[in-house]
Amino acid sequence: MTGPLPAERTTAFAGLGARLLRFGFDPDTGLLSDEGETALPARLRSAFAHPRLPVLYAACGDGGAAPGERPYWLAACARGEDGGLGLLGEPVRLLSRPIDVTVDPAGDHVLIAYSAGPGLTVHRLRENGMIGPQLPVSGAPDWGSVPHQVRVLPECGLAVIVARGMPGFGSARYVEGALRLARFSGGVIEAAGSVAPAEAAAMGGFNPRNIAFHPAFPRAYVTLEGQNRLCQFELTAGLPCAHPVKALEMLTDRADLRERQVAGTLAVHPSGRFVYAANRNDGYLGGHSGPSWETPDPVPVFPGGENGIAGYRLSADGRLEERIQNVPSGGLHPRTFAIDPSGRWLVVGNYAPSLMPLGDRIAPVAAGFVIFAIGEDGILRVHGRHDIAAGRERIWWSGLAAF
Repeated sequence: MTGPLPAERTTAFAGLGARLLRFGFDPDTGLLSDEGETALPARLRSAFAHPRLPVLYAACGDGGAAPGERPYWLAACARGEDGGLGLLGEPVRLLSRPIDVTVDPAGDHVLIAYSAGPGLTVHRLRENGMIGPQLPVSGAPDWGSVPHQVRVLPECGLAVIVARGMPGFGSARYVEGALRLARFSGGVIEAAGSVAPAEAAAMGGFNPRNIAFHPAFPRAYVTLEGQNRLCQFELTAGLPCAHPVKALEMLTDRADLRERQVAGTLAVHPSGRFVYAANRNDGYLGGHSGPSWETPDPVPVFPGGENGIAGYRLSADGRLEERIQNVPSGGLHPRTFAIDPSGRWLVVGNYAPSLMPLGDRIAPVAAGFVIFAIGEDGILRVHGRHDIAAGRERIWWSGLAAF
């Protein structure tokens, strides 16, 4: 990273297997343009941009979640003088399959969540963004059942690990999820508490998947995966309270709930006036034995369910008020989406091709981006799409970064 860098601009990214695809994003027109790709050491699972530097951290891994099955990596990708991304230093080998990655607001640490052991690891970052040494762990902390996401709480600087648990409330399969807290700023990782609502306040179980924070007020929003709801937590002294203060429906029609219908990621609008959350259904019925989005030969027909974005209005101080919209994502399984820094656009990544009902016919729908314009009232309106030929891969992660 030597020499002057081009001016900051917004770039869209999509992980297609071990390729990190890059697209220029024009905030005036809402259009995408192909700009190249970066080779990663393995399939991209998650990525997160440094808050100050033109560096994107990519958590990569092939195979399942079993430790030692195949190598797993954390790579730092830095923007070069030509605007492209190249590896910054050697990728760091990880202990297990990474499921999510984040960077603390100060840009001093990169944190990785794993769906199996070790659950959480933290690396120091060097001044230029290179990945430094891993922090030691104090004791044998319990990071909950099936950790899925890690984020840093904005006021107290603790990490919150969103542990999904297992859905099926009321059955033997159900395992309660939790928001597990970790302290890491003192040079050692140690457990710092847990939040799991009492069963009476759990709205048919507590299986959290993703968390996001209001930009100005002490409030957090959490999607409940198996319950298909969006809930709001108050933050007291920077920490989530013991139970959500409000929960709202995410689905258009709960009476038509289909198999494999789950809540996904979420994002708060930069204005703090709206929050958006993903409804996902891959229609993946019958296990792994036949044609599916794991082995799309032939591409299967989607059997039904809801794939889209639910929009919510927030009060002036960030309280959940009402659901204002459910809009289809324009494709299969919107695993990831992002809002551009200007707050004018929401870009959804639909992760696999499918055959889907369109009016009175069944038609192929590609993987790739669908771009929505965000109105002053928070309503999303389809603006355009940018298809990606995914082949046998899936777009496991997509996002926007401004650097």
